[in-house]
This record gives sequence, structure tokens and C-alpha cells, in this order.
Amino acid sequence: TVDPTVGNISNIATLYSNPMWDPGDPEGLGTGVLVNLVNGQTRRLPFQGPECVAGCFAKDRMGVIVTGEDRSDGSRPLYLIDLKTGVNRRLGGDTYSKGTAMMPCLSPDGKRCAANYSDPSGKLTDFQVLIFDLATGQAMPLGKPFEGGLPSWISDSRLIVTRRPDDKDRVRLAEVCSMDMNGTITLLFRGSSAKAIPQRKSIIFQNARDEW
Repeated sequence: TVDPTVGNISNIATLYSNPMWDPGDPEGLGTGVLVNLVNGQTRRLPFQGPECVAGCFAKDRMGVIVTGEDRSDGSRPLYLIDLKTGVNRRLGGDTYSKGTAMMPCLSPDGKRCAANYSDPSGKLTDFQVLIFDLATGQAMPLGKPFEGGLPSWISDSRLIVTRRPDDKDRVRLAEVCSMDMNGTITLLFRGSSAKAIPQRKSIIFQNARDEW
């Protein structure tokens, strides 16, 4: 096959695809793919496992960070896939490669990524925000687990996360918060599904009227 890194790689996007799925069908098995936004060409990510969910590109766009399934132990850790060589590198070290790591987001400097981590021995609704060092592959926890997550970087030293408030009746809307590198969470406003756009110093989110 043609090397996906040849040509203008800024025209390449990565997403999750299940081409055999129709509305009403069970979810089925899909995988992460690369899509050329100019000519529409699609190719499977070279993940060396049964299924992966695309997350984000490395800074030079020569690699993709994905959540990959490991059927030997039931885990779904992060992998960094080299698009040129096809090499898959498992991230998280011995401590954080056995649970499920989801929704990786690259830091503006390209040296780290943040992700939600679900510990199989922990509370199902709680997630730990992890910071992965892409050079070493090691991960460190940021703050304590909480219900929410969806980390995205607003700067190299601050994340935007969405947190479910401590409200048993689920009356209050979720909270959009900032999180610093000490794990301190600060409420910004109420909303959900927040995503930081660091280039514009902006946040896109969903309000109580389901508006963006």
C-alpha cells in the first residue's frame, strides 16, 4: 500500500469507522481509519490488534494515538502508532496499561497527551485523568478520580474537563472546569461536552438548551 505519510499529511484525518453498520444494527466491530479529505481515500490504521478507536495525531502527524483492544487481558490501553513504519508502542507503563484509556488529547507542545482512564477495580462512573509522556511512554495521575473527564488542553499547563456535580437527583447541569498540573479543579461555568481550542484560547461546549 501507499505510505500514508507521503504527500500533504495535513489533509489526513483519523476517525472510527464501521462500514458494515446500518442504523438499528448492533454496534459491531469497527476500527480506526485514516481518511484523505481531498480525494476521500480511506485506509485502516496499522494497529496490530482486533480493534482500535482513533484518538489524536502526534504533533508532526507521523503518528496516531489510539485506544486499542488487547484480548489477552481485556484491557484497552493507549498505543502510539508510527504511520511510516507501522510500529505500535503501548503507553502507560506497568501501572496504567491494564485498564481502559480513552479520548487522548495532545498537548500544544506535542510532548504529552491527556486521557480518561478507567481502573477495572474502581467505580465504573469515575475516571482518572492521566498525563502520558510520549517520549518515555509513562503516565502519571492528575488529581483524584471523578465522574466526568474529557480532558483537552487550553495551554501546556492547564486542561479543560467536564465534571458531573455531586447531585444525586441529576438536576444540575454538568460543570465545565479548568484543571492545573497539580490536579486542582476550578469551576468555570455550567455546560457539558466541553472541548478547548488552544489556538483561539476558546472553549466549545453544549449548554442547557442543547446549543453549541
